[in-house]
Amino acid sequence: MVRILFIFMLFIAAFSPSQANATTLVSGTTVTGSLVANGTNIYTFEGTAGSVMELHGHASYSVSIKLYRPSGPAMNKFGGRYNATALPETGTYTVEINTNGGQSGPYTLYYYHGAEAVSHGTLSSGTTVSDELGLFELHSYTFNASASQQVSLTATGEDGAIAITLVNPDGSREARFSNSLSKTLATTGAYGVIVEYSATSGSGDYTLSMTLSP
Repeated sequence: MVRILFIFMLFIAAFSPSQANATTLVSGTTVTGSLVANGTNIYTFEGTAGSVMELHGHASYSVSIKLYRPSGPAMNKFGGRYNATALPETGTYTVEINTNGGQSGPYTLYYYHGAEAVSHGTLSSGTTVSDELGLFELHSYTFNASASQQVSLTATGEDGAIAITLVNPDGSREARFSNSLSKTLATTGAYGVIVEYSATSGSGDYTLSMTLSP
């Protein structure tokens, strides 16, 4: 039995990148880095099962994002945007950033984890915020609400549809729509809102309005 467990751990280690020199990602922050040709950079974050997680990468070349579960096996590999509707496990996830070819140069990462820090502060009912989204960029907000209140979110973008994701106080995804979203809230607490251009080619100014009633 001990030998089987030892072999299993060796197998997991062989297919999981080392966390020894990894940089820790913090929700709501932007990270910059650089890749050499055919190079790989490693990051980690603490994930909670059932929570939303979004990690976007942008560069002058095609950025590849590969995610590994806390238990070791790789999940999926995406180019530029990794949007997890619900993380499968609680623990330390490992992120592998590389290119889809022999390119090199600087890149930027945008990271958000449900029920954690946001990038752009608190929304107030009856107000509109204006900002600008770069290519592959995501912005996150929070607002406080009580159970049975209805929230209405409306976004406009100068370069196409804006995807709006509503995140519950426990970090799980409540809903995702383009340009507008209206929901009756089930629990009291701090909700999250993620905005990004629906199309990967989208960038430019946007507005976001939020109303709570009653």
